Amino acid sequence: MRFEPQPYRLSRQIRKLVLVCERQWTAKNIEMEVTADELNICADEDLLSQVWVNLLHNAIKFTPQDGRVCINLHEHHGHIEFSIADNGIALPMKIRRACSSAFTRPTNGRQQVAILAAMSVKMKIYRILLILFILSKND
Repeated sequence: MRFEPQPYRLSRQIRKLVLVCERQWTAKNIEMEVTADELNICADEDLLSQVWVNLLHNAIKFTPQDGRVCINLHEHHGHIEFSIADNGIALPMKIRRACSSAFTRPTNGRQQVAILAAMSVKMKIYRILLILFILSKND
């Protein structure tokens, strides 16, 4: 995987990806709320797109019919804060704790799938954050 950072408008990317997923959230009659500051960043747009799409798909997947998904993107004290929240079922605390442990043994297939999915997203985010950190140190 090549990392190719370019300047682009992050808020535009988020809005575009929400529209790309419109068929999925309208099929469930989900209310989609996006609040985003106009923010520019220098990053690999394709790589970050994978993270946003994964988070968005999970929010839609686990939000019930007639539910709600809220996406927020803001600058706060010089940092960019992104959040996505829904009113769907939450991961049980046992699985959330397992995602932060390197030595977790799932007790059943469903728990294994939930842990692997959460850890996959987490690892992508960590990889991107590490790359961005390294690049910022080189500036």
